[in-house]
Amino acid sequence: MSLGNPRRRLRWPVGTACCALAVLSAHAGAIHGTLTRGGQPLARVPVSLVCGGEEVRAFSGPQGQYVLTHPASGRCTLTVEGASAEVPVADPPVRADFEVPPGGAALIRR
Repeated sequence: MSLGNPRRRLRWPVGTACCALAVLSAHAGAIHGTLTRGGQPLARVPVSLVCGGEEVRAFSGPQGQYVLTHPASGRCTLTVEGASAEVPVADPPVRADFEVPPGGAALIRR
């Protein structure tokens, strides 16, 4: 019986633990949510967050979920497949669900 790729099984728990630790920092901010396209989850796509010129990156999960933490809080730019939106990043974390249009247009907040 195969349990699948062990690196994939560990990716989310390790990433989640790292994000949780970063959120505990006094100046850290976070954002999380779900990405969809055509109403379907957008799985395993790169997601980036730029705040004050500093970028952090992650991948969306199998159900389109994402979590990003950043050392700073405030207004930032979230980018997915060339489409972007200005988002608040704060502690406690902000939830922002987006529809990701094809072709790099602006993200659509749901």
